[in-house]
Amino acid sequence: MSNSLNLTQDGFILLALLAGSDVDVGIPGIGPQTVLALLRCSFCNNIVADYARWSHSPDLLSLYFQELKQSIFNELRTNKHGELSSRLPGSAYALENSRFPSSASVAMCLAPPSAWSDTNKAPSTMGWGTRLPDVPKFTHFCREIIGYSSDQRVLEIFQKMLWLALVMSIPQIQLIVGSNLSPLFPQ
Repeated sequence: MSNSLNLTQDGFILLALLAGSDVDVGIPGIGPQTVLALLRCSFCNNIVADYARWSHSPDLLSLYFQELKQSIFNELRTNKHGELSSRLPGSAYALENSRFPSSASVAMCLAPPSAWSDTNKAPSTMGWGTRLPDVPKFTHFCREIIGYSSDQRVLEIFQKMLWLALVMSIPQIQLIVGSNLSPLFPQ
């Protein structure tokens, strides 16, 4: 990925935090193209080093994150560097009202828990949850962005791409909502 997008580890972290990923929900209205434009403005070029420098002091890390958030907010609102396709005041205000950047999300990007982690202790999964597909958003995306003209075509894509993932998550859903799945899957 680094070669095709010129994406450094710092850029990848900004992408994960703003556009959304497994570790963070992202900011509404900010997608990969906007993040790449922000990276061309030199935002977040040193988040890995800066996080390492300031992580020992929560107050200093919080101040660093506040300054980063304010800089990105200003760029989204004004497009001062001219890298964005246009000014994005709605995204700026969504950013302003978010918890971006989450120190925990940055830490997860830098040291994701995996089977290869060098610890014998499983990572804490408190706060992790099963995310079901958002069918209305998926339908909107297929109709408005991709251009499918019928609900039948959207249903075909849903069945092909999302249905198996949804069915495979039923054991996890049962753990969360109990064994009665009738509210989710009426007969």
